[in-house]
Amino acid sequence: MKGGEANLVRPCSKVKTKGSENMIRGYSKRQFAQSDFDASGYVFPTDEGVFKAVLDCKRYGKIRNLIGYFTLENGQTIMTSAWQNDNYHGLQEVPFGAVMELEFVKNKRGVIHLRRATVLG
Repeated sequence: MKGGEANLVRPCSKVKTKGSENMIRGYSKRQFAQSDFDASGYVFPTDEGVFKAVLDCKRYGKIRNLIGYFTLENGQTIMTSAWQNDNYHGLQEVPFGAVMELEFVKNKRGVIHLRRATVLG
């Protein structure tokens, strides 16, 4: 799988929110901009398969989606969308830094998408 280089990956910084920092369901556009998280090295996945990854950050997109930023075991950095109609694959309830297993598959149009996201341990 191709991905950004694994430089220093910093989880999302603390932004003024209600409740625990690690249990943020997803940053808003404003909160994400206020964080010091650098998403420039993250790319969408290009391969199908099951991958172990750490959740670095998550934010809401424009069209009822939640964008998750992950670092894979091999150091590659990826981002993926989870959609409201799939209950965001449970990503809203996953804390930053959680180790997860992600399964990506190709749909009928040939686009790689997230099929399953499971918290490990």
